[in-house]
Amino acid sequence: MFNETVEGTTWFISSKNIYVAPEGVAASVDLTPEQAEWYLMSDEAVPHVSLSLHLEHQAKELGGVVKCSLVAGDWQDTSVTNLRHSKSTNTYCIKCTATNKVLLQQEMLTHHHGREKTDHPEAAALLQRLPSVMG
Repeated sequence: MFNETVEGTTWFISSKNIYVAPEGVAASVDLTPEQAEWYLMSDEAVPHVSLSLHLEHQAKELGGVVKCSLVAGDWQDTSVTNLRHSKSTNTYCIKCTATNKVLLQQEMLTHHHGREKTDHPEAAALLQRLPSVMG
């Protein structure tokens, strides 16, 4: 069904906020109704884009990190503009919005495909540009 219906299609996805947690880094995604029809994750996760993963965690954990972050009620501003912290989730939130262009394609991967613990090639450089925050 995916192959005949949407594979090869370009979508624009809207991201809102980046969450930095002990498990890794992910951005929440607001899906359109058409896009939401194709979202097939468990009730423990929400739509997101995985950006970085801690070596001792699995990619599948990041959907839960974003879900918990979205419902956390204890967000506090930090001394850094657009950076908030939730003590209950031990997570930082970088307040931002973005629209990204994505090409839909289906890939069959084994559970241990080696990419789940690989950051984007620019991740280290981008993380170094973030301001230092002291607890």
